[in-house]
Amino acid sequence: MTRALIVGGSGQDGAYLARLLLARGASVVATTRNTEADAGARLAIVGVANEVALNRFDAATATPDAMAKLLDTLQPDQIYHLAASPDVTPWLQAIRDRAPAIRLFAAVSAATPDAAATVRHYRESHGVFAVTGLLGAHESRLAPATALLRHIVEAAHACKHRGGAKLRIGDLETRCDIGWAPEYVDAMTKMLSANNAADCAIATGRPIRLHDLVAQAFDYFGLDWQAHVDIDPAFRVPAVAAVIGDAAPAQAQLGWRADTFGKDLVETLGEAAGTGAHLA
Repeated sequence: MTRALIVGGSGQDGAYLARLLLARGASVVATTRNTEADAGARLAIVGVANEVALNRFDAATATPDAMAKLLDTLQPDQIYHLAASPDVTPWLQAIRDRAPAIRLFAAVSAATPDAAATVRHYRESHGVFAVTGLLGAHESRLAPATALLRHIVEAAHACKHRGGAKLRIGDLETRCDIGWAPEYVDAMTKMLSANNAADCAIATGRPIRLHDLVAQAFDYFGLDWQAHVDIDPAFRVPAVAAVIGDAAPAQAQLGWRADTFGKDLVETLGEAAGTGAHLA
């Protein structure tokens, strides 16, 4: 049985990843800096809270000895580093020195190039099986309400059912690349099960104008977006959403592609809008 450790397992990606790994027969431990109640909330929503062992561990402040002891105790085969802190160096050092057979996946963004360089160094210089997934924007029903597309969909729902205030949005010509989180975690597992360690972008590679996303969201609720949207130049699309990922290597190396984006993603988020309960 594969033993997986998810570092930063209390968020959107951690919950979906845990569910996927468990469905494939792995055992899962998740580390978190949050309280147990907060950490388990999303795991409970996806139905795996009782199957994931939560471990309170703050890698940002842990000593090398504490990290080595954790690996000795848990003995994972795989580590998925999804924590907000981009520094994976202590994990790479611990793997190199104590458990060189462990495979590590590190989630990085365009804003954290140093993490990718560090992973590449340990792979090439020390033989550690470590890869970085350059994650494009990805959302789900577990995403924060402030996430770009979920924010738009929830605003459209509020306008339809509660007479909500108009949506303030910026440049509608901005092109976005936003995918579906449960598909993105599948790409993570494929990267760690590959024969060769290689970094890869995880993205749809299919840009869509912000205008189209807004129009689709309001149309889902039977509304004309122009009557409910104010263009505000002060609003800026999150940088990660405007990064158009190169999806070709993931298709070629992993046989993976994103299938849920654009209108399909809008409708998927719309199904649960305004319910207060996430249909994960």
